[in-house]
This record gives sequence, C-alpha cells and structure tokens, in this order.
Amino acid sequence: MDGTLGRGPPPGRGVFRRLTATPPQGNTSMTDTGTSCRDLRAAVINCTLKRPPERSHTQGLIDISTGIMERQGVQVEVLRAVDHDIATGVRPDTTEHGWEADESPVLYSRPLNTDILTLVGPLWAGGTLCLPPIPRRPRRGPA
Repeated sequence: MDGTLGRGPPPGRGVFRRLTATPPQGNTSMTDTGTSCRDLRAAVINCTLKRPPERSHTQGLIDISTGIMERQGVQVEVLRAVDHDIATGVRPDTTEHGWEADESPVLYSRPLNTDILTLVGPLWAGGTLCLPPIPRRPRRGPA
C-alpha cells in the first residue's frame, strides 16, 4: 500500500491536478486533431426548465460543447424543448389522441438526419423535459 488509503490521492496527482495540467509540448489544444469534421451534423436538444430570456446553466454547457464541435467543422443545430409544445406519451403524434398541440413530429424529424444527437438537461431529479423525446424517437432499422 502507498499509505494514501482514506486520504485521497497524493499531492499533485488528484483530479484537480489533471484538470489544470498544461498540455504536452507540441500539443496546442485537445481539439487539434488534424481531422476534418465538415461532413458531420449534430443536433443538441436543450432540455432546460428555464424559459427565455432567463439563461440556464444547461445552455452554458451547450455553448462550450457546440463551440468545440463548430471549431472542428461540425454543423450544429440547438433546439430548446421548453420553447415548443411537446406532448408526453409514446405515440408519434398525440394530436390524434386528444392533445391540442404537439410539435414533436416536426421537431423530431430534424435530428434524424444528424450524425450526433445530444440531450442536455439539468442534473436535478425534476428535470424531466429530457424524458418525452426518448420513448417517441422513431426507430432506425430492426429493434
């Protein structure tokens, strides 16, 4: 044993040290891969519970990740779920089953033609706007 049991990692070897370490010589960025991603398309569904114009922490995380993708040439589209009438349920179009409005048939056709789909939501247990898209997503190929 190294004598660190119960006391965490030795100084300079913990999580915070790794996060703040400088990149190795010759590597200017984690995203400098030399590979083009210009043919890739990404859809990000923002499942924040906050209505505009209030800024959410979720949007802050999305801004960081989409910035990285865009610098690599990925075409990114961000959709805020809270800005649309998305009915709950598992049917593809719930207006046929009593809901007054349901934008999901139109909205969910947009991410189907993407290479990357990301659902981003709040970390707390009440952040349920991520749940409606999951069971209703159209399937590709055999189940």
